[in-house]
Amino acid sequence: MSDHTPSSQLETFKGNCHCGAFKYSIQLSELKSVMECNCSICSKKGYKWVYPTTNVFTIEKDDGKLQEYYFGKKNLTHIFCSVCGTGVMGKMQETPNGQMGLNTRSLNDVDPAKLESKHFKGDALEPPYTPTKFQGSEPIFDMEGTKVYTGGCHCGAVTLAFKTKPLSEVSQSEPGVRECDCSICTRNGTINTYPRREQVSIAGEDNLTAYLFGDKHHAHKFCKTCGVAIYVDSFAGPDKAVYEAWPEERQNKRMMMVQHIPVNLRCLDGVEWDQITIKKSEGSRLEPKYVVD
Repeated sequence: MSDHTPSSQLETFKGNCHCGAFKYSIQLSELKSVMECNCSICSKKGYKWVYPTTNVFTIEKDDGKLQEYYFGKKNLTHIFCSVCGTGVMGKMQETPNGQMGLNTRSLNDVDPAKLESKHFKGDALEPPYTPTKFQGSEPIFDMEGTKVYTGGCHCGAVTLAFKTKPLSEVSQSEPGVRECDCSICTRNGTINTYPRREQVSIAGEDNLTAYLFGDKHHAHKFCKTCGVAIYVDSFAGPDKAVYEAWPEERQNKRMMMVQHIPVNLRCLDGVEWDQITIKKSEGSRLEPKYVVD
């Protein structure tokens, strides 16, 4: 664990869920490392944990939008925003000194990718997690050399099937498999690939919450029960006169997003992570810049 307890020299960090319904400040002696757990929920949400004590954590704003999710032995309550899906913290049932888990992805002005990761094998804990089987019909997409990956959110309310060439091949093409550093992708911990819509079949769509912000052309969809990000749905977009004034990079991204459905690979079972090349996208450079209300 990355323990952070009070000391004589503390630095104050500010954090919030993406929509700003929940804001906090926290004092840490340093922030150099995080703990990454490979259990079922942490893997799907991409958590990067630190474990401070509650006496250094201050709630600055709380609009009552936080939602709790727990499972298994219920030793840890996972808390996320019901509006935007940001996983903020975890509360432990039995811990010394009022310790809590804080997802560093929700901090402002901190790049989680630059922090040292210490790994914990949560997948070895009992009871083992059994993913829910896909509840729908396979995608109708027809292409030689494809396979079907299935998966879903953590609680099983949403399942999906994704028909594609092996992801090891997909990751070598463009746009491939990408991890974006924009404000929402960082908080959701998503690692996306970009299939055409006919390659994906989703069951339990009614159990998804759509979160829109900025130009409101992309709906980031997550499970309303467990908060796991599933995919991004793009709308037709603004009038032609509006998007033609955008920089070329942004126009190209819009066209790709409209025709495709970015899927969060963290949702899928059996992904060959050791064979996949994950490219980095600098979404944080795009305009307009993210500013929380």
